[in-house]
Amino acid sequence: MSEVKKYTLDTYFQNKSDEDPETLLDIVNYVIQKNRTPFEYDMVHPHKDLLYDFFYARVKNRPVENSQYPTPPKVAQQIAKLTQSFEPAERKIMNACCGSGMIVKYLLKEGGWNVEGFDIDPDMVEVCKKIYSTAKFRIADMGVTTNWNEEDKWDLIVSYPPLGGQSKYKFFKWLKSALTPKGHAILVLPKGFFATKHSKIVDSLLPCFQVAYKEELTEKLVKSTTEDEIVIVEFTEAHRKLIFRGKDVSTTSTDEIPEKQDNKNASRKVVPMFVSHPSSDQNDEERVHHISLDRIDLNPNNPRTKEVTEQEIEELAHTIDKHGLLEPILLNDKGERYEIIFGERRYLACKKLALPTIKAFVKRVSTEVALEIALIENLQRKDITPLEEANAFSKVMELCGYTIPELAFHIGRSDMYVRSRIALLSLQSKFQ
Repeated sequence: MSEVKKYTLDTYFQNKSDEDPETLLDIVNYVIQKNRTPFEYDMVHPHKDLLYDFFYARVKNRPVENSQYPTPPKVAQQIAKLTQSFEPAERKIMNACCGSGMIVKYLLKEGGWNVEGFDIDPDMVEVCKKIYSTAKFRIADMGVTTNWNEEDKWDLIVSYPPLGGQSKYKFFKWLKSALTPKGHAILVLPKGFFATKHSKIVDSLLPCFQVAYKEELTEKLVKSTTEDEIVIVEFTEAHRKLIFRGKDVSTTSTDEIPEKQDNKNASRKVVPMFVSHPSSDQNDEERVHHISLDRIDLNPNNPRTKEVTEQEIEELAHTIDKHGLLEPILLNDKGERYEIIFGERRYLACKKLALPTIKAFVKRVSTEVALEIALIENLQRKDITPLEEANAFSKVMELCGYTIPELAFHIGRSDMYVRSRIALLSLQSKFQ
């Protein structure tokens, strides 16, 4: 190493020799060995942060690798304070795409957390391991499934995620699989992110999330070309129902979660300010409406493949005429009209009786989510045959563009189960 040159940090990268520290890991090792920096810097100043300042100076003078931008200390502190409103199982928090560990630093300062982190950059992970020895870190790529185990799920995830190139899709696909059904993620994102149109593959992932809370950043992000904010996201009620195969987890205590779910992973506490504050539309979803039959359309993409017979409709109409409609149907609000998500037989029976209206719950969801809900509802039928399941799976995969693993995740079944049903279609074609 060359003799120490007392440059300021602002001019260090223009004046340093090839032997002087270049990367963040280099500077960490240098400071550990020599207990000083190779540039003028007050390491004991209460409002200075060497890692951030060095990283910030470097990204101004060097190309950024792996979309790695440092999280400003004030923003990291802001995120850490928001975590105090939650009580995840085992006090575990995952800092996804942890970078230099700025968020980890303030999580540890808040105290009481079992902090974990991962990053694709081995140097960043090594930096975090050297500085934050009480936390656990791993090298991992969000897009590589071998990096993750089935039990790798968290009630609380924090991240300033990379959004360039394929990173946006990789991150939200990972988040969808890593968040527990009642979990929350505290993220730094561009304003209006969930209302913005992205690529088709990204847009297919986002409808399962909803924003529970958001607030302005206390400090601008480095080199950001967008207006950014902190958002707290969670799964929509519809997606939670899909995870639990139709069971309404919004009214399910952690003790009532099906045995196949890991109870220890269920969030136990959310301070009221971060509970999903239902909009007026969401309150409407909980009410039973009386909708005119003339404003309702059948779903052309209904995954139910079994033809409904006239006799079935007549029998159901007789029951409804005698006892009334005991269970409302579910409709998708399409603006001027409504489309059936499930309850087609009940609708046809009420129409046969010439009833003016029908009892219904009303939601406003994407085509993909409506299909998933309809599929889940069909799978609950006791009379469904394996071949009907296979045709339903095939139809949803075609319309939503899902792979077998993605469909299996959405409906809470194993890959092998879905594959075995799909295989029936090829067998059927051989005997036709």
